[in-house]
Amino acid sequence: TSITSQTVQGAMREIAEAEAAGADIVELRIDFLAHLNPETDLTRLLQSCSVPAIVTYRPEWEGGQYSGDEASRLSTLLIATRLAADYVDIELKAAENFFALPGLNRSSSPTKFIVSAHDYEKTLSQEELDAQAAKAWEVGADVVKLANMATDISDVARMVNMMSKQPGPVIGLEMSERGQMSRILAPKFGSMLTFGALSKGKESAPGQPALEDLVGMYRLKEQDASTPVYGVIGNPVCHSRSPVLHNASLIERGLPGCYLPLLVDNLEQFLHAFRDQQDFKGFSVTIPHKETALECCTEVDSVAKNIGAVNTLVRTSDGNWKGYNTDWLAAVEAIEDGLGGAGSLKGKTVVIL
Repeated sequence: TSITSQTVQGAMREIAEAEAAGADIVELRIDFLAHLNPETDLTRLLQSCSVPAIVTYRPEWEGGQYSGDEASRLSTLLIATRLAADYVDIELKAAENFFALPGLNRSSSPTKFIVSAHDYEKTLSQEELDAQAAKAWEVGADVVKLANMATDISDVARMVNMMSKQPGPVIGLEMSERGQMSRILAPKFGSMLTFGALSKGKESAPGQPALEDLVGMYRLKEQDASTPVYGVIGNPVCHSRSPVLHNASLIERGLPGCYLPLLVDNLEQFLHAFRDQQDFKGFSVTIPHKETALECCTEVDSVAKNIGAVNTLVRTSDGNWKGYNTDWLAAVEAIEDGLGGAGSLKGKTVVIL
């Protein structure tokens, strides 16, 4: 969880709040502080943490709040290292200069360095992501962090592919609602961590889910590489109550799995991008993709075929998709409940308005 208060006292309160809510690591975004006395304030903040802490002093040129001179910024990160912060985040563009500072002695410090790079406009190509990660290792990263802006949900597949090839700890995240899957399924995809906002309005990057939802509804701490994935595919989809209902059902029945909202622009492209993710077991399909979903199936239930639309996709043993339509049954049952029970429509002529 990122701590983004503008005051040290407020940041200390947020640290306590985050730890109480289940955060097992906090990011101290000291670039959000209105006033900073590096030695004194970093000491207070780090001593307030009972879980590992990342010190991040993000400059404006990398999407952060800090607008001062670079020498002072790097000097502050050096102080965090001397104070034995668990992690210090240093931008890839600044890493060589930082690691060359004469006061930095990595061999005597327990601090691990996260070398990070961000693109707030797009997701890089696969080749560019791989090359950027390789550069981060080359300059001396203990952990590599890449965060890109997802303009399509299929962008997440490239980030996941990049993470699968790394020789050490990696953080790979896609920003925006279209990239939210990378954050909710971070442990499954191999990311060392993800970021959850303390509450709405306290996000430190676009698309951050709430910490409460990550720990509770999405059971982040129970995920691993084999976690089954389900979700509702739609556009828009943020209004859907399906994740709340389905995840509660999974939890109540003691079943593994995570059900998430999936903002999809092109259904065929989405299914193709994640074709090798065999743990993607099934999806609910809503507007505007129900007719397209039928075309993406290798097998379709006879009712769905007659209706010409699919609202449920189920992964088959050969890795393809079978389509079903349960909308009609729910509609009929709702009408019959109103008329007096099962079978009450039999023999009646119905006008649908």
